[in-house]
Amino acid sequence: MNLILWIILGSAILLFLAWFLMKRQPRTLAQKITAKLTQAELINLTDIVLPDGIGGLFDIAQLVQIEQGIVVIEQLEAEGRVFGAVHIDLWTQILKGRSVKFENPLYGLSTTQQVIKNLIPGVPVHGLIVLGEAASFEKSVPEGVTSLVDLPQVLAALPNHKLATSRCNEAWQRILRIARKDGKALSGGI
Repeated sequence: MNLILWIILGSAILLFLAWFLMKRQPRTLAQKITAKLTQAELINLTDIVLPDGIGGLFDIAQLVQIEQGIVVIEQLEAEGRVFGAVHIDLWTQILKGRSVKFENPLYGLSTTQQVIKNLIPGVPVHGLIVLGEAASFEKSVPEGVTSLVDLPQVLAALPNHKLATSRCNEAWQRILRIARKDGKALSGGI
C-alpha cells in the first residue's frame, strides 16, 4: 500500500514538472518572438487592431518600440527550404519533396508599415518578417527577413534616423491610445 502511494505521488510530481516546463516554453513562433523581445528588454505589443485610415480595421501581429522608431514584425510559419526574393510575387516552400507556393509576405508587411506610418507621421516605421526555426532560405535571405535567432541583432542594426527618444515615445503612446487589444483580432471575428 505504501509503495502504491509513493508511485502515485511520484507520478503527480512528474506530471506537474512536465506541465510546468511546457508552460514555460513558448510553443508558437509568435510566442517565441515575444519571448525573444522580452528577453532583449524591448517594449512590444502583440495582436492589436488599428484603424486603417479608410474606415476599416487592420490586424497587426506585433509592434516593437526601439530607439530607431517603431518596428512591425510578422512571422513566417514555414518549414523546410524557402525560396523567395523582395520583388518576386510568389515564394516557394519545399518540404518533404513537395513544393508549396505562397504570396510574398513582404508585400503585406509593406501595407502594414504604411498603416502605422499614417498614424505616426515623421517617425520611422521599419518592418521585419521573422522566419521560424524549422525553415531556412536555400539561397540568400531577402532584405526585411530574419531568423528568430538573429532578431535582436537585426533590430539593433536598423538605421538610426537621429530620432529624439521623446518623439518615439509620443508615437508609441499614440498607438497605445488608438489600438484595440481586447482579444478580438480581425481573424477572431471583430
